[in-house]
Amino acid sequence: MILPLTIYLLTFIIAFSSEKWYSRQIYLGLFFVGSIAFVRILYAGPAISLPIELTVYSLVLFIACMICHGELYRLRPDPSRLTYFYLMVSIGGALAESS
Repeated sequence: MILPLTIYLLTFIIAFSSEKWYSRQIYLGLFFVGSIAFVRILYAGPAISLPIELTVYSLVLFIACMICHGELYRLRPDPSRLTYFYLMVSIGGALAESS
């Protein structure tokens, strides 16, 4: 339970720290490749070792979170509306947590 939360928070920090860490084309390409690996591992079943499964699942989660957080950062409003923007982001997170 701690690993997914750590990955989520790490991607949030990375994406919002600077624009240089997120490139849509690179992460979409990585997501495509990672999704193929993800599906292959799902269908392989117990033939794949647990450390390999965890690694692939964690990498796909990292890439997906970077895409979501990178796009959220890229689409942020101008500074005069940032307070409202971050308020809505936190309300969305709180609503997702409560459901």
